[in-house]
Amino acid sequence: MTRFSLALQLLGTAAAVGCAGAAIAQTGAAAQMTQPSDDIIVTAQRRSERLQDVPVSVTAQSAEQLQSANISNARDLTLVTPGLRVEANGINAQPALRGVSSTLGSSNAENNVATYVDGIYQPNITGAFFSLPDVENVQVLKGPQGSLYGRNATGGVILINSKSPSFTPQMDLGLSWAHYGRGSEGELNAQAFVTGPIIGDVLAASLTLSSRELGSYVRNIATGRNTPDNHNRFLRAKLLFQPTDRIRLEGAFSYNREKNAIDLAYTNFRGANALAGLPGVVIANRPWQTSSDIDSYIDIDMKTYSLKADFETELGTFTSMTGYIDYSTPIMQEADYSNFAGGVYDIFSFSKSFSQDVYFTSHPIGPVSFIAGLNYYRRKVGDDPAFINIPAFGYIDNIYNHSVNKSLSAFFEVTWKVTDRLKVIGGGRYTRDKNNGFANGFNDVTPEAFLGEVKSKKFTPRAAIMFDLTDSLNLYYNYAQGFKAGLFNTIARQATPVRPELLKSHEVGAKFKSGAMALNVAGFHYDYKNLQATTTVGGVSTLQNAGSAEIYGVDADASLRASDDLTLTLGAAWLHARYDSFPNASLVEMVTDRDFDGTLDGRADISGQRMIRAPKFTLNGLVDYHHDFDAGRLALSVNGYYSTKVRMALESRVSQKDYFIGNARLAFTPADTGLTLSLFTRNFTNAKVIGSTFVNPSADAIIYSPPRQIGIGLNYSFR
Repeated sequence: MTRFSLALQLLGTAAAVGCAGAAIAQTGAAAQMTQPSDDIIVTAQRRSERLQDVPVSVTAQSAEQLQSANISNARDLTLVTPGLRVEANGINAQPALRGVSSTLGSSNAENNVATYVDGIYQPNITGAFFSLPDVENVQVLKGPQGSLYGRNATGGVILINSKSPSFTPQMDLGLSWAHYGRGSEGELNAQAFVTGPIIGDVLAASLTLSSRELGSYVRNIATGRNTPDNHNRFLRAKLLFQPTDRIRLEGAFSYNREKNAIDLAYTNFRGANALAGLPGVVIANRPWQTSSDIDSYIDIDMKTYSLKADFETELGTFTSMTGYIDYSTPIMQEADYSNFAGGVYDIFSFSKSFSQDVYFTSHPIGPVSFIAGLNYYRRKVGDDPAFINIPAFGYIDNIYNHSVNKSLSAFFEVTWKVTDRLKVIGGGRYTRDKNNGFANGFNDVTPEAFLGEVKSKKFTPRAAIMFDLTDSLNLYYNYAQGFKAGLFNTIARQATPVRPELLKSHEVGAKFKSGAMALNVAGFHYDYKNLQATTTVGGVSTLQNAGSAEIYGVDADASLRASDDLTLTLGAAWLHARYDSFPNASLVEMVTDRDFDGTLDGRADISGQRMIRAPKFTLNGLVDYHHDFDAGRLALSVNGYYSTKVRMALESRVSQKDYFIGNARLAFTPADTGLTLSLFTRNFTNAKVIGSTFVNPSADAIIYSPPRQIGIGLNYSFR
């Protein structure tokens, strides 16, 4: 079956389902184009509130805004969110928010910027670059969210919310093709979202389908061929049961299957490879090139089950959120980043996680309202096995390992409206976390054995005050703590765990909203201790704690609806982020280093140096224009992002120089059709931007983000 016929089948199936649902209610209705409301509604405090009323820095993007900016996955959120970078350590997604990031690469590692999809915590970091086929909105909460979101939210939270079922029939279909050049067959995307009632206004359903075929744009210079293509299939089904006005149950199932080769097609930064110069060894050192004697890939199989239940009473709403994620991923990866024969990581990782939140959100009781609840979390994760063979160093190992993590926490938050213009918030979360580690002996010589148990417990408070200086201007101060539990690195058989991270945050901000203009500014200071870091020794990632870091800065975003047709958006961030104390950092030396001492793993004092993924200054902007003619609507949007130099690894020699990247989209929607035709381009400057870094004794391995892309799209919407 060809790519095109597969895409047409997908759209045809979805269209048939959608048209059947639509016919229940009405026939031949024209699609209605909607404008975003003046007030942005967020759920940063686990209740729906105006963005201007929340005393914490939040960047929120609606589905329409994401489409205008050509944002299709979580990586692209970098372009529209001041202070955020979504990058990778190897194949592990690792967002950085205001300089708070992780370098942990083992299968049981979790990020310190937490991600939630439809309220379910996402612990898996391998290949976790979430696509957004049916997104309703994305909210990025900056700073520690230790009270309400808690788990591993040291630096903040990314909330991805997909569309819920509707009792009004709706259908959105999309088909696009884009050209990369460089020998690629291009990228073909097909997606569909349909929803409608099943039983009156009691039971509704929705179905999301998407398919992505991405022809590789990376050339293997050792073979003269491009690396294998990427394939992705995604399904999400939801049921909404609403028997009364006071009871609402929403169940969901999603399935994601992705075979990804491009995100493992490494090149060597400035040619740094331990095998360089050996006869017959080919070293790739340019963007969108690799050298390998095997076809690397990651094959993700992920199933998610969730149930959210809301029960409204006279006093408030009880909410239960249940989630289960079954995740597995075979990984076949080049281990010497050249065509030298035999080097391979052959790993089968698995993860099964369960989470349960139960909380009560009160209605106002006089001037006071509150949220209180419990969270339980359990995860079993490991490698079954991890086979590592690096002939160039005489290293071979076969590792069976797993860990079991259990966590129980209680949280609360109280809001006291002192006057009509002044409110005070106080709360916190108490967490007890237990992590057990298991691993076998070197080269599978002994059965899997108990490494040990690490227990972490912590109360993370939050206190905030917000004052409405005028009807348009709110001022606030927010103090919060973030906490990330300790863990073992089972793949390295480390019997000594890393200690928990702790971050204390002070933030002051102003939120202005008047008519067509909005401005949000926040200044912050972080005291960051026991940073969990990783390095690669003998081909295996090992964990360590840095001493401390100091982070402070300012970020801001502004929007102006200059006319009914024109909206301008601007964001900026300035960041000071340095390691205060990191005297014994475990670093990978390379033979290209001036001070190379004959070993490929060394120690160094990097105290006072700039932190990774923490550019000093970034700037982003979006121009969104549309105009309605008799023939239909014409829309044009252009967005851009600029960043100063970025340190990409603890090893300061690997860095991304300053760059500018931009996207653009031109679309026309003929009147009374529901169809939209579009032309778009991503990375129109063809910027060479490092998106993934994996420094190890074999090489300074990096992967560049995609090159320039030019494409066409066809969408159909029914409302």
